[in-house]
Amino acid sequence: MEGAPANPSGPKMPLLRWLAIVGLGPAVGTLVVLTAVLVTDLPFAAFDDHALVLPLALGMGWALGLLPAVLAAIGWNLALRHAWVGQHRLLACLAIGAATALVGGIPGAIAVFGKAGIFPAGLLLMALAGAIALTATALPGARR
Repeated sequence: MEGAPANPSGPKMPLLRWLAIVGLGPAVGTLVVLTAVLVTDLPFAAFDDHALVLPLALGMGWALGLLPAVLAAIGWNLALRHAWVGQHRLLACLAIGAATALVGGIPGAIAVFGKAGIFPAGLLLMALAGAIALTATALPGARR
């Protein structure tokens, strides 16, 4: 049929991009959270045994960020159909990353820390980590 698009469902996300979002995204988000904690919480920054705490925090952060990363990869794949321009892709990354970090991260935070683990600054940090993680893993090397 002449004039019909070759792929009516829109562009697909390559498997390597999906693996980067799911595999590296939680690590990037964890580094964002750890950086914020080290900058704002001086007693933690002065903790003597970083060799013990940092690997534990990275592992736990990666595990808690896995569900939000899977949701972000699904959301990003859906957004590729509509976000053609670089600025649209950046805004989509930030919004999808923040939203999926909250939707997928709140249940994990409640499971680990209880309801006391949910507070406004923590939610803001969770959204920021998701937004930066998806942007750092989904945008580099994109063709458009």
